Amino acid sequence: MNLIRNKTVLHGAASMAALAIAALAAPAQAQEAAPDSEEAAQTIVVTGSRLLSAREAEALPLRSISADELEKQGSPALIDVIRALPEASGSIGNSNSSQPGKGQGFEGSESINLRGLGPDRNLVLLNGKRLPLTSGFFVNTRNIPSSAVARIEILKDAASTTYGSDAMTGVVNFITRRGFEGLEIGGDYTMIDDTDGDWRMDATFGKKGDNWDLLVSAGYQKRAQLRVKDRPWSTPPYSVNPDAGWNFSSNPAQFTPVGLVGPAGTLAPTGVRAVDVGCSALGGIQPFAGFCVNNVQLWQDLVAPAETWQVYSEFNYDFGGVELHLEGYYSRMETRVNYPPSFNQPKPITETVLPAEINPASYTAGTSPRLFGNWFVPMTNPGLASYAAANPSQFPAGTTGVFIPIGQWRPYLVGGNPFFGDASTPGYQGREQDEFRLSGALKGTLGETTNWSFDVTYGRNKHYLYGWDSSGVMIELALRGLGGPNCKWQTAAPGSTGCLWLNPMSNAIQSAPINGVLSNPGYNPAVANTKEVADWLMIKQERFLTSQIAETNLNFDGTFAGIDVGAGPLRWAVGGQWRWIAFNERDSKFADRTQVPCLNSPLDIPGANVCTPTPYTPLGLAAAFAPTDIKTNVFAIYGEAVLPLWTDSNITLGARYEDYGKDGGGSFNPQARAKFQILDWFGLRGSASKTFRAPPQTSLAPNPTASIPNILGRPTALDLVGNPDLEPERATTWSVGALVSGSGFDAAVDYYHYDIDNILTTEPQNAIVNALFPNGATGANNCGSLDPAFIATHFQFTGACSAANLSKVLLLRINGPKARFSGLDMRASYRTGGVVGGTLTVGAVANVTLSYEFDGFSVAGLAVPGFDAVGKLNAGTLAHTLPKWKLNTFVNYENGPVNLRWGGRYYSSYLDQRQAATAVGYSIPGQFLHDVAVTVQMPWDVTFSLAVTNLFDKDPPLARLPEGYDAMTSDPLGRTIRLGLRKSF
Repeated sequence: MNLIRNKTVLHGAASMAALAIAALAAPAQAQEAAPDSEEAAQTIVVTGSRLLSAREAEALPLRSISADELEKQGSPALIDVIRALPEASGSIGNSNSSQPGKGQGFEGSESINLRGLGPDRNLVLLNGKRLPLTSGFFVNTRNIPSSAVARIEILKDAASTTYGSDAMTGVVNFITRRGFEGLEIGGDYTMIDDTDGDWRMDATFGKKGDNWDLLVSAGYQKRAQLRVKDRPWSTPPYSVNPDAGWNFSSNPAQFTPVGLVGPAGTLAPTGVRAVDVGCSALGGIQPFAGFCVNNVQLWQDLVAPAETWQVYSEFNYDFGGVELHLEGYYSRMETRVNYPPSFNQPKPITETVLPAEINPASYTAGTSPRLFGNWFVPMTNPGLASYAAANPSQFPAGTTGVFIPIGQWRPYLVGGNPFFGDASTPGYQGREQDEFRLSGALKGTLGETTNWSFDVTYGRNKHYLYGWDSSGVMIELALRGLGGPNCKWQTAAPGSTGCLWLNPMSNAIQSAPINGVLSNPGYNPAVANTKEVADWLMIKQERFLTSQIAETNLNFDGTFAGIDVGAGPLRWAVGGQWRWIAFNERDSKFADRTQVPCLNSPLDIPGANVCTPTPYTPLGLAAAFAPTDIKTNVFAIYGEAVLPLWTDSNITLGARYEDYGKDGGGSFNPQARAKFQILDWFGLRGSASKTFRAPPQTSLAPNPTASIPNILGRPTALDLVGNPDLEPERATTWSVGALVSGSGFDAAVDYYHYDIDNILTTEPQNAIVNALFPNGATGANNCGSLDPAFIATHFQFTGACSAANLSKVLLLRINGPKARFSGLDMRASYRTGGVVGGTLTVGAVANVTLSYEFDGFSVAGLAVPGFDAVGKLNAGTLAHTLPKWKLNTFVNYENGPVNLRWGGRYYSSYLDQRQAATAVGYSIPGQFLHDVAVTVQMPWDVTFSLAVTNLFDKDPPLARLPEGYDAMTSDPLGRTIRLGLRKSF
């Protein structure tokens, strides 16, 4: 560690010591009041039912994780709890800035993905009420006020009957503390190699009166930046993992010398394609002749730095027969996402900014203004002239300039970009979120057997995204000496007053510290690029995304003594719900395609916004969007009945009718559950239901979700385009399980099965790309044989159809094939006392996915074969990463004030089906990671914790992805050590 980081660690230790001193100075009077367990078991209604109490919860495949249990684990961060859940796969949490639909654009956010079918198919609640979505997609669990949470309940079963269509794969309910009185403060610091470490601090205050109580809790979390270059395993040599950030859009790059030797004196090659001699000198590689390749991932982060602030409060008042509950929270999150100093520029150049000597036959047919697939740099460019003088063998007689292929060069890379800072400073984007939710409820009784409740909830998430990109026409003007805000480029002489040059050659670069190169022997300070031209070229994009949710429920429940089979009367509940869901997007000028529909739109000339094809937005990789405002009203009625049969046995029946109107129609969804206690130690349970899911608003909207995945060996723009014609998906689910308990042993196993019709998804990337390029980037393609309409709607090129000219892939959101998946959830634990004076508990929770099958289907006339996603990486397919096995196991020993815990986290190996069986990265090994934690209850109500995760400091296994590993499954941190203190007053 360097001095700065050592100072940070010392500061963290000092802060912990100060907290300990404060704790020891004041003896505590307040503790969290533990409600009578029998009363709690009778009255607390569990997640997934409006009637079942905690004692009857075994009728549901429900897992509860208490704050006490998390404390014994060393109080892990919420994201670590979520990612370790065996029931979840493919949850977003680390940077994932290169994975479309799996984190890109949501850096700093955290999701829950039950069953691996997508975070938008499970419902996340706070105290049983909905939370606003981030960008209309999923609940960002980072915004949940974790310091106020008493337990997390995970229902691993469809719950649309109880909650609505967004609970297809289950529900995760965060339940806040009850009965707390006093003051509690706490914090922890996590040491992570090569970072400043993670911080968490929180404070909770509670006060109780005779008929009221108040809770206020506030928290702060700071997640440290982990740079790619600080984990060498992430960027292995090109020969080992060519997909781990190695990019053919480089600087230095390659060029072809040209002169006026073509037909009618037009520009044509005067020599062969050449690589800038500065490529190797500045740390680049040449894996193929004629290409300079650099690793762009080195500029990025494996974990984006983020800060989050939260405050939560609730108030309860008993009026004597009527109870009032009010709660609210506010959260703010800020994240900085590092990127290379400039993006690849894959879009063609318009004839408007090119010299008249371009051969007309070189332009793309059917375009207006005509489009050209090369940058042109005249020999009068001072940087090119200086470079040519130093390297004359690359420039035959008659050369008047060079062509640089579109998509194979970018304005700034290894030498940094003066717009952002010095040569070591990456480019960056920002993600900010402001979120709040307010909820109020009243409940009371009608007579002796009927209860009523009424609640209203409103929440809003504002997601602000910003970044910078460049326009191809502006870059071309600067290459010709006509750049800058004060240049009258249509009449001015190149390089005249107010007109700026952009030097594309390596002699503009003084050093490449990102590649470990501190001095460039070919550097010429006289032709270095200026901050002035960089400031003009870098154009800011801003997106303002607002998601809102409003919900109101009116419920009645009671008993019906007329139906009683001996274990108690039938219990019933009925109610109605109204939900309002809204999504709004507005964007800055250069993020709004209604304002900048054409490549020429940045130019202040007549007709700049008239073009064919249109829209063809001007910035390189950044997508442009349209203003969007979608509002949906949902109405529902529901009912539930529980019939007790005998001790700990019951049947539950429920049904819900929900109407989404024009955005999804209506659906009737019945459900049946049963629990049969066969013997004192053995029981059976099962469920069956029909459920549906309406299309998310963001899937109906015309705006694309933009990303930059690796396609055909290089990062390429990818747009997932909305589809207003989507229909709801519908599912039939059932499960059956067995329960065993007695003499300290407790176990359960559940088999679950889903059949989904009309699954909401996107056209599969691999199938679409392989249809046109079945032999990859270098083999024969189907440009001449595939349906031209199919090509036009799915691909954009800088010139003629070819892998080299591919600039963007477009995938439509669709209703896909029939899907079936099934698996087993298993848990077991054994607890015994009298072990060296203490209590020993051993246990395990596991999930095994047995099948995850998608039928074959047709997309735009293209036959897409079916597949089974189990044990696969599933990159570019309809599924998320899906190891067959996930397991958590533990041994816990508690003796008086001391708790010792060992935990193991395991996932099985899986395959990258894109690779040949003999290729590196085809088989991704599984991992078993060890964690240990010590918790000590010290005098004066102080709790000390020490936790070490990934005890043996294992690196994640290699995967053929830009990050070098699978960020949806593995952890890039290595060994971490967390120190925590908590004090009650």
